[in-house]
Amino acid sequence: MTTSSVASNLQVVLKRIETLSSEAHRTNVPALIAVSKTKPSSLLMEAYIAGQRDFGENYVQELVDKVPEMPNDVKWHFIGHLQSNKVAQLIDGVPNLDTIQTVDSEKLATKLNNKLSTLGRTVNVMIEVRTSSEESKVGGVLPADVPAFVSFLLKECPSLNLTGLMTIEEPNNFSCFDTLVALRTALFESGPLKDTGRSLVLSMGMSGSFEEAIRRGSDVIRVGSSIFGARG
Repeated sequence: MTTSSVASNLQVVLKRIETLSSEAHRTNVPALIAVSKTKPSSLLMEAYIAGQRDFGENYVQELVDKVPEMPNDVKWHFIGHLQSNKVAQLIDGVPNLDTIQTVDSEKLATKLNNKLSTLGRTVNVMIEVRTSSEESKVGGVLPADVPAFVSFLLKECPSLNLTGLMTIEEPNNFSCFDTLVALRTALFESGPLKDTGRSLVLSMGMSGSFEEAIRRGSDVIRVGSSIFGARG
């Protein structure tokens, strides 16, 4: 992957996002998270120079290592499975952490909230929802359990700012996206977010599926290989 191709790939993806949003008569253009898992900071810098500011990482140690190698105005998104014993390392090591997209248990949420409260910090979080029936997809809250988890976060975790729902779809099963859209609607129509005046974004769609995700209502897409090339 040459430096010029990272910048050009980024522009291709951004243009495609704009085109799809226009075709779908979207009032908002979905945000792009450039997923830089396993890629060196030199390639991330090429995307940064080309205008990208939101980057996603799957592994705590890799993210912590990259933070000092990148400008301070980068918005880091943690998008991998977060173990409770990695919470302190993530929070302490990433002062410019924007969002944790994979909060999926009361235990994890409580540990994050407690750590952040001692520092006087808040962090945006998304609930990872398990919309796939694949046995390998062990992470995520079952859709039926999301309303109770939302209530828990709102009441018990003041240092966590709930901003959205996230899912990892089953390959070629775009109904996973529809499940997440319907879940958000239910949370506001008859669930714990009714009459709260809050909003939730949907993070769904990756390199091989972001186009369909946009058509079905995604607000945030997570794209790696289409920008940085296949992982080694």
